[in-house]
Amino acid sequence: CCLLISCAQKVQRNEIRIGMTDSISSFNPVLGNRNNAENFWRLLYQPLVDFDIRNMKSVPVLAHDLPTVNYNDSTNEYTLQFEIRTDAKWDNGTPVTTRDVAFTMKLLKLFDTAGMYPLTNELKQIVFTTDKRVFTMIIQANNNKLYDEEFDVPILPEYFYDPKSLLFEKNFKEFVAFRNKMPDTELEQWRKNFLESAAPNPYFICGSGAYKLTNTPDHGMFMLERKPNWWGNAYNNADDLIYFQAYPARFEYFTSMT
Repeated sequence: CCLLISCAQKVQRNEIRIGMTDSISSFNPVLGNRNNAENFWRLLYQPLVDFDIRNMKSVPVLAHDLPTVNYNDSTNEYTLQFEIRTDAKWDNGTPVTTRDVAFTMKLLKLFDTAGMYPLTNELKQIVFTTDKRVFTMIIQANNNKLYDEEFDVPILPEYFYDPKSLLFEKNFKEFVAFRNKMPDTELEQWRKNFLESAAPNPYFICGSGAYKLTNTPDHGMFMLERKPNWWGNAYNNADDLIYFQAYPARFEYFTSMT
């Protein structure tokens, strides 16, 4: 849990200090424990859709809008069409695309994150279009219901974590079999390298969120600084987009590390 010197309202302080009584198991949202790190991850990474606690409704974040949803009774499947915001960017200036979404979803299956993200088991396929921002998810229905919180998965950049696009040609079903050992030496080495991204090192962390880690934790203290040229700054004053309201210039965390 956290002891926060903050609030949900707009603040004009340049720095917020947060004392955490629990350790953070990983700085990577695919490899860590969601219960003790989710609020921290939200500063570094962004999902397609998230939940606005002010009105208890889903809101688009990386997605341009909430998805178009259709249900197929004969297959008991949902199809959801998403469109990514045109101005969503990674730190290197390249756009967030459907390939980043597909890459992240393959990671969920590879590292068996069903305990954190229910979408891990229910996602069957991602269908691409000629538009790199538009894609369709095919999801196995769960008791004929679709839960909004299933889509709050932080999206990771393919270019940063898989620059050779080793995972791109592999289908979703294969990744369940890959959990114990990847099928060839190059992929197995990639998996070992990715596991290193659990470490609290700025070199291993890249997200589309408003903040970046600026130091390797020293005696349980680490800092996040607001990115000066963050793509979401254009939405900073939009009251209906709470997840783009990044006001403090810096967060200082005091915690134990496992």
